[in-house]
Amino acid sequence: MAKDRNQQRRENYKKLREAGFSKQEADRFKGSKPDQVTAAIRVKQLPPVDPVKRAASRGQKKETIKAKDRTSYTKLRRAWEKVTRPAMGVPPQPMSGRIQYTQVEPPLTMNYLSNYTYKMAFMVRHPDGNYEWRYITITSDEMETRRNLRNIVIQEVFGDLENQGKYDTRPLISTLTLVEAFKRE
Repeated sequence: MAKDRNQQRRENYKKLREAGFSKQEADRFKGSKPDQVTAAIRVKQLPPVDPVKRAASRGQKKETIKAKDRTSYTKLRRAWEKVTRPAMGVPPQPMSGRIQYTQVEPPLTMNYLSNYTYKMAFMVRHPDGNYEWRYITITSDEMETRRNLRNIVIQEVFGDLENQGKYDTRPLISTLTLVEAFKRE
């Protein structure tokens, strides 16, 4: 097991050096996970160093670090994570303000028997870390509010607690949005 870990560290170091990082940078980051190394190579930048860890390595205490240094590190780290995050696909155009209905006249392009049809979008996270947009269509005989639509989707898609471990993907509730609304004559 230790040989595999050391071998991975050597491979990471070699990849970082070939990508143009200095010896010090490659040495500092060679123990990271392979996907982090790949992300650093892709954006040609290493993540910032935590000032608390740097102070601890010098024998200083956490309290001696200025708050300004901690907040700047947090901002830099978030920016680095945002740049190296996997692609999330093309986001849908959310409907803002009041719900605007598109009139659907015969012959129907959509064969729904209900008077109102709503298209909702939400993002799912795959086990490999990638994100993808998924869509769900809700039909109703009555006009629905955004809150009711959100509750319906949460109950139907996100509320299946018994089978949560059964699926590989994980839906993200915070990304739930209304995309389109249709009204039948």
